[in-house]
Amino acid sequence: MSTLPKPLAQADWIIALGLSFGSMVSLALSRMSYGMLLPPMRADLHWTYALAAGINTANALGYVAGAIGTGWLARRYGLARCFVACLGLSALSILAMALASDYLLLSLLRAFGGIVNAPVFILGAALAASISTSEARRSSLLVALYFSGIGSGIALSGLLIPATQAVMGADAWRSGWAGLGILSLLLVLPASMAARCVTQPGQAPATVLSSAQLGRLWPSFIGYLLFGAGAMSYMTFVVAFLQREGFGTWTVAAFWILLGVSSALMLRAWGRWLDGARGARGLAAASAVTLAGSLPVLLAPGLGSAFVFALVFGGSIFAAPTAITVMIRRLLPQASWTAAMAGLTVAFSVGQMAGPLVAGIASDRSGHLSTGLWLSSALLLAAGLFCMLQTDAPAP
Repeated sequence: MSTLPKPLAQADWIIALGLSFGSMVSLALSRMSYGMLLPPMRADLHWTYALAAGINTANALGYVAGAIGTGWLARRYGLARCFVACLGLSALSILAMALASDYLLLSLLRAFGGIVNAPVFILGAALAASISTSEARRSSLLVALYFSGIGSGIALSGLLIPATQAVMGADAWRSGWAGLGILSLLLVLPASMAARCVTQPGQAPATVLSSAQLGRLWPSFIGYLLFGAGAMSYMTFVVAFLQREGFGTWTVAAFWILLGVSSALMLRAWGRWLDGARGARGLAAASAVTLAGSLPVLLAPGLGSAFVFALVFGGSIFAAPTAITVMIRRLLPQASWTAAMAGLTVAFSVGQMAGPLVAGIASDRSGHLSTGLWLSSALLLAAGLFCMLQTDAPAP
């Protein structure tokens, strides 16, 4: 039964907005904010780029484990209940990052964060796709609104983290994690209220996709893996790259805020266009535009290039999960949506795990961070090419 007053429960966009706090916590505040916190953590804890990427790898391994178990959890306990429980645990895992210094403990905390963040991200997308099942175009916009929480979270972290750095100095990264954790805890209640307003599908969600469905969607799986590898390498190291180019704290913060705002605002336009995209052309387009946005900072580093990156890269990177969710909704029966989102999140997480680690090792060996970023751009190109192989025939 809905926990919101009737007028609010009937407002689909309010429910989608509430659910978007789940994507904000599970990806923006937990995962993406690491890009802002990495430079002070690396300086204070004396990490190489490979060690810094290793923390990200631990988080991605957790995402893989969490995504694999999401279908089982949803079938046993229900989408909304799992979404809310994992969201609360995610907020606590972010807060706990402020209390550790040991590399192994930090890695374990990031792995646990990945385990609980994956169900939040996947089930939130499934809930958003279920808000309006009768009108495909409206559903695409609601899904886009759900994912816009990522961009909003990036913008908020761009304000919060530099402010804590200015106040706390050497302890900036600890206070940054603490602030993000407190903010995440505050978002649990509205997100849980929204989740309980979504009508659950009558048929229990499938735990895995059929072999026929997997066979039909293989180009999307490979494309999403490559996209995760390329895009998450940039999100991990781009702030460190800009700081090595001489940009100050508040300039980098303005870049980060612009990236988040661009993402949040552009997803509405992407949502309208993605409804008519056939096959995985939506993901292919997101890969192509993200690639285009990544090149200016490599070809001509400077303030103008950084802000072009923030506008173009930021405005397209989170169109990818939106495109995947819209495609799943179009090609699969509703009972398979959660399993498909889980499987594709596993693919993305494998890419998220491998991409930054390989980019970090390549940068350490060459002595230039741009080496790893060029590799990331090549992965984005490959992602778009694979996605063009996806057919639009509905999977059984």
